[in-house]
Amino acid sequence: MVNITKNQHYVPRLLIRNFAIKGKVWTYDGSRDILRSTKPEGVLSENFFYDKDNQVENFLCTVEALAAPKIAQILASPTERIPRQDIDLLRFILVQLGRTPGAYGTARGNLKSYTDSYVTQQLKILGHDPKEFEGVSIVLEDEKDLLRISAVGSALNWPLIRDLEPHVFINSTPLDFVLSDNPSCFYNWYLRDETGMSATSLTKQGVHIFLPISNRLMLTFYDSRTYKVGNGRDGFTKLNAAEDVRLLNSLQFRSRTSSVIFSSSSQTRYVKDSCQRLEPDSLFQSNWDTTEPVPIGGDKLSAQHFVWRSQLRLSRWLSVVKVKRKANRFGDRGQDRDPEFVADFKLVMENLETVRAHHKGGSLMT
Repeated sequence: MVNITKNQHYVPRLLIRNFAIKGKVWTYDGSRDILRSTKPEGVLSENFFYDKDNQVENFLCTVEALAAPKIAQILASPTERIPRQDIDLLRFILVQLGRTPGAYGTARGNLKSYTDSYVTQQLKILGHDPKEFEGVSIVLEDEKDLLRISAVGSALNWPLIRDLEPHVFINSTPLDFVLSDNPSCFYNWYLRDETGMSATSLTKQGVHIFLPISNRLMLTFYDSRTYKVGNGRDGFTKLNAAEDVRLLNSLQFRSRTSSVIFSSSSQTRYVKDSCQRLEPDSLFQSNWDTTEPVPIGGDKLSAQHFVWRSQLRLSRWLSVVKVKRKANRFGDRGQDRDPEFVADFKLVMENLETVRAHHKGGSLMT
């Protein structure tokens, strides 16, 4: 008989346990104002969150197993330089971006925005008043397919961030790092004033990815052509300013869907106050737009529908991160770091999807 994992973690225990003291962590659910102390096994998980046959769950366990020894090495020797283009770490951090309730909510929101836009436009073309169809929406047979595609599909995207420089922040302040239920997050300080549709893409200049791996250590990947981090030579930086830790924690608070993990009960007030002050899912805002239909021949019309995210404009950034002067000489600020590679990668993925759909009648999940 095959053993089936029922309690499925959307944040790996290999991360949660590094926030434990005497085998327990503190968790605060801001949406319900519930505080409790519990073992790592009992938090940031849900029964059959991904599936009941464990196909996705087992895939995620494999991703975790490959990254686990690398993360253990960082925990043991945080000042040791991390090799560049470590596929296991890059894949792990991207999968973590795509496997959480926050990622699921984003995928559902994007689909709703797209379908609502599409249906509204089709009704107008057919001469109907969209108001007559308010409340009508397209519903998937199993919306969890969006989560499964997001979680598994993220693993394929690691080549898009292969050029980012790994770096470890060592917390030397009295304030611990926290871990949210959507812990892998990113921000682009370089493009903080840009409002274009692709400004928040992971392929853009100035992207910086963050993942707390313990209450004292944070794994990051950054665009080294754009930023100087720390002294610019070492693969780690000690954070001595509490404001830097507060800023990094604010990314966790803003990225959360509901819950935050922390180590010490002495930081309960700080966590509660932060959750009240910083809205969940507030680091990015979802947007959508559509063009007016135009004739393309015969009786056919064509229109474009867009769904994208814009990032919250932060007023200040980390004191240990500086934008290099030469970064402003790259030309188009909104261009991809490697435009040719990104274009080729997109083409490969489109061809892969076409082949899989043709041969198996499905998508990347089949």
